[in-house]
Amino acid sequence: MRSLILCPVAVSGLFLCMEATAPAQVFRLTGGASSGFQAQGAGLEVRGKGYEAWSGAGISDGRLIFGSFLKLRLNKYIVKFGNDDVAMTLPIDTFGTQSTLHTNGVTVETQIK
Repeated sequence: MRSLILCPVAVSGLFLCMEATAPAQVFRLTGGASSGFQAQGAGLEVRGKGYEAWSGAGISDGRLIFGSFLKLRLNKYIVKFGNDDVAMTLPIDTFGTQSTLHTNGVTVETQIK
C-alpha cells in the first residue's frame, strides 16, 4: 500500500527534476500517518528560482487522495495551477485571524499600481 502512495509522488518529482532549464534549489520529502483519522500519506515539494511545486498522495478512510500545485513567475504575473489556499482578511473578523479559501484550478495574480 505504501508503494501505491509513493508512486505518484516519485513520478511527479522525477518529472520536475528532469526539466533542464529550471534546476531545483530545494527538495523536501514529507510523510506521515494518523491512527485517529485512519490516514497516511507522503508528499514532495520542489522549489527553484521563479517556481515552486508540490505533489502528494495519501489514503484516508480507504480512499486514495492525490493533489498537486505549481506556481510560476512569468514577467509581472504569478500563475498558479492546482490546489491552493488563498489567504483572506475579512473586515468582520474581530479576532484578527486570517481566513483561507481552498481553490482548485488556475489563478493569475499581478500587482495593481
